[in-house]
Amino acid sequence: MRPLPSLYVQTAIARGEPSKAPRRSRTVARLEHDERIALRVTQRQREAWTLAAQREGYLSLSDWIRDRLDGAARSRAMHSSDHQAFNTPAAVLEAIAPMGRIALDPCSNAGSIVGARVAWTVEHDGLACAWAPQVLRGELCFVNPPFDEIARWVARCIEEAAAGCEIVLLSPARVDVGWWDRMLDAGAVAALWRGRMRFLGMGSAPFPAALTYFGPRRALWRRTMTPHVTGFTRHARRELVEEAARRELVEEAAE
Repeated sequence: MRPLPSLYVQTAIARGEPSKAPRRSRTVARLEHDERIALRVTQRQREAWTLAAQREGYLSLSDWIRDRLDGAARSRAMHSSDHQAFNTPAAVLEAIAPMGRIALDPCSNAGSIVGARVAWTVEHDGLACAWAPQVLRGELCFVNPPFDEIARWVARCIEEAAAGCEIVLLSPARVDVGWWDRMLDAGAVAALWRGRMRFLGMGSAPFPAALTYFGPRRALWRRTMTPHVTGFTRHARRELVEEAARRELVEEAAE
């Protein structure tokens, strides 16, 4: 993947226009190798873009425009098997740090900054190896899989969690697909990342992201992630089952 282009934005009043014509701004994007893309928009359009950039958490209008211009290519990369196209950002690793050390990264690559005690690359085939023996109590397995194979990795997360492995999975927040339903039905808790995640070297992702926890320390997970997410989601059926079990315990204790 080539790095994203660097841009700057200039504003000027176009010459030779009638005095009653709306003011127009000239937005100039400087790409690599001194290439340029010039966009002519009205001042009102520019102001609307600026507000949109602020709402989405951008610090500059040029970054917002760059992500719009490069969005199609980046979207293809995000959904491809080019795993280095969406390496985990430091903000995610800092957010989950209170949960414990990352013992295993079964989806690692040369560009990863996860820093797991054990890191498996594609040559190791993390889907073919057992995870639980590598993770001690209070440690994590962190999974940021190739998104075009995510259903297989979710199935493996469910299997390893059943074997006692605590796992954090980074994925798109795809509430409309089967693998999302299956992992929540298995007892996982998904934390919906605030804003668009900015993968290493990729800028903002073209989709909302989630960090999903498989394990028994769900209360700690909620406390840890609350400053970084907009909310949490669990499977409604799982919550009903657990609520029924709690009521049964209360009734037995009262007898």
